[in-house]
Amino acid sequence: MTDPNTQLHDRVSHLERQLRRAYRLAGVACIACVSLLITAFLRVPGTPDVIRAKQLIIEDGAGRDRIVLGAPIRDNFNRVSPATGMAIRDSVGNERFGVALDARGNMGLGLDAPRCTSDPCNPERINLVADAQGGSHIRFLDRQTGVAGMMHLDEDDRVYLDFMKVTRDRIQRRRLGLLVDTAFTSARR
Repeated sequence: MTDPNTQLHDRVSHLERQLRRAYRLAGVACIACVSLLITAFLRVPGTPDVIRAKQLIIEDGAGRDRIVLGAPIRDNFNRVSPATGMAIRDSVGNERFGVALDARGNMGLGLDAPRCTSDPCNPERINLVADAQGGSHIRFLDRQTGVAGMMHLDEDDRVYLDFMKVTRDRIQRRRLGLLVDTAFTSARR
């Protein structure tokens, strides 16, 4: 038989070796955790290459919607058809600039006055459109939201400048072009 003191001594030595290994392992684990934490906080966050959204709204310091990007633009303005594009609003919330591709295939840019002076209210003053049929026009609206003038590429692929006076019952127009200088009046529909 072996001496009980020797057995006890062997067991204590064995436990001491296991305890030293456990301390070393715990030390390595602590160093690894601290290294990971330091690396996580020092690393610069990555910027994604693509951000996907249906609409992006940029607010000013007071929390008002100032720039709206959308596909389609979702807002409370009565648009002729759903449009994909951008609208910039003033501090009161009125749209002052818009650029959009509408559901009919027209690409348009509109510049609006700060407020309406007429009834019905249409604050647009200048529209630039490339239409779905390959034509284009620049339209100027007066303060009563009537068309005051228009430069357009007509179906004959010529550019014309129209000066207009719109009344309740008729439209007076003077058309200037390379080969044309015509005045005519038509009934308003």
